[in-house]
Amino acid sequence: MVSYYPNGESLVAGDTITLKILDSPSWWTSAQVDISGSGYSLTVTLVPIGTTSFQHIWTIPTPSPSPDTFTFKWFGGDEFDYALQATTTAAISAAGTVASSLSILLSSSTTVVGSPITVSGVLSSDGTGLSGKTVVIKASIDGGVSFFDVATLSTTVDGDYSASVNPTIDGTYQLKTVFDGDATYSASASTVATLTVSPLTYSSSLTLSTSASTVAQGGSVNLTAVLTGGGYGLEGRTVKFDYSTDEINWFELLSGTTDGSGATSVTWTTTGVAEGNYYIRARFDGDSTGGIRYSASTSPNITISVRIMPRYSVSSITVGPSAIELGGATGIDGYVVCTVSQSLAPPGVAVNLVATRRSDGYSFIAGSSTTDSSGHFYLAVTWPTDPTWGGIWDICGDFSGYTGTC
Repeated sequence: MVSYYPNGESLVAGDTITLKILDSPSWWTSAQVDISGSGYSLTVTLVPIGTTSFQHIWTIPTPSPSPDTFTFKWFGGDEFDYALQATTTAAISAAGTVASSLSILLSSSTTVVGSPITVSGVLSSDGTGLSGKTVVIKASIDGGVSFFDVATLSTTVDGDYSASVNPTIDGTYQLKTVFDGDATYSASASTVATLTVSPLTYSSSLTLSTSASTVAQGGSVNLTAVLTGGGYGLEGRTVKFDYSTDEINWFELLSGTTDGSGATSVTWTTTGVAEGNYYIRARFDGDSTGGIRYSASTSPNITISVRIMPRYSVSSITVGPSAIELGGATGIDGYVVCTVSQSLAPPGVAVNLVATRRSDGYSFIAGSSTTDSSGHFYLAVTWPTDPTWGGIWDICGDFSGYTGTC
């Protein structure tokens, strides 16, 4: 690979150019460059640097026509195979007759995104300011590999220039000012000044709410977090939901992305979760990119109790007739509902019908039944004839002996 440096800058008579061949074949023993321009011709030998590179520092001749273009023909190889490798050119944009110099000064070497600094300096020649000359402030954010224009200015009567520069991206900048020269004064560039720009960071806050504070084991609960910054919802951020059993050790449970209002909702299904109290929090780790960022934040903890609840319950239980004499018959029917899914129970669910006397709380199992395909059950009961069985009785379902799933 052949290259020369500086490349793409304003070159003038008297400037030095570093000619390099990099990563050449290991069998090369020598390299040279034939340089030609208007009325100018020179062959230079490149000196080896390392095992696969060659270099020569060449000075543009003085005087040199302005403008002018120099052609470089690059040769390399060994005594058996020495050939032309590439041809490149370098333009001399302004030779100049009187040297100029350019200074640069930053009002601060550090700032944050959105806070401008002042870049100033003086264009002069032999200590005298040059008036009415065009200078360009340039910046690089890739370590000086490439520069882009920031501001184009005209110098004052004293050769001064000044501009306000307001970075919109955080990072480390290299700033310099360039004068391209004219028919009277040579081109010049200032030294490179470094500016460190930090991101503008605002605080954020998180709130957390839940659809229920108690949930049956195997059931689900909705968790909703709202992330705000400066009073506005923060969109497109990842919010993580953590759980803990001791408020010391935390583990990530779920995550979601905020919408335009800063909200995100997730569903926690407690299948396989042990019975107990769980502390839940929402967590935002903060922005890691962007000129304007929001800091990390965590919501207050909320508590959700996971409980092992009766798998089934009786719904719409009826007794008819509801008033009978001792020894009389009645019927008890109703529906069985799954407490987790709130759907009707499948067929074959066993239910004990328990009668409890209001006056003294005495209870007994009046009988058992099973659900049909629609979750319905029916039990025919003949009441005892003994007078001690009189009174008002409440009927309920009991599923303690059933181990099926719903």
